[in-house]
Amino acid sequence: MVKDGTPHESDARTAFEGEVLPHADRLFRLAMWFERNRADAEDVVQETMMQALRSFHRFQPGWVGEHDEAGIQKSMEVVGNLDFPLAVQDVIASVAHLRGLPEVTGGVGVLGFCLGGTLAYAAAVGSDPDTAVSFYGSGVPDQIATLDQVSCPILFASI
Repeated sequence: MVKDGTPHESDARTAFEGEVLPHADRLFRLAMWFERNRADAEDVVQETMMQALRSFHRFQPGWVGEHDEAGIQKSMEVVGNLDFPLAVQDVIASVAHLRGLPEVTGGVGVLGFCLGGTLAYAAAVGSDPDTAVSFYGSGVPDQIATLDQVSCPILFASI
């Protein structure tokens, strides 16, 4: 740690490697499924890892929400610390980035579950994805007055 309490660069890199790299194989398999080409899949994974590294400092490494009352409380605390407008801008920037890739030849949609569903909805309000899906978007009811700003097909799903 440095004096201001932020992690030293080598500490952050070690944390990133421990949290993110174990998922690299699954990410590559997903990229292969989308791309159907090894070189393009490797490019997608590399770009995804770079984007993750750039924003990793905004997350709480090592945290896993448990499915009990204490876990729900902790989850709400973590969400309360989220810079929501910045997270929405991250989603919007991801849509723009994907559209700029030559290997992306179809539309670009946003999809999320729970908080991610709320982010997907907010990205559809604030930009122009080709489609949006919000599963259990817990914060959507608070934003529903903005529905007229959504210009793409959107699906809401909940139980």
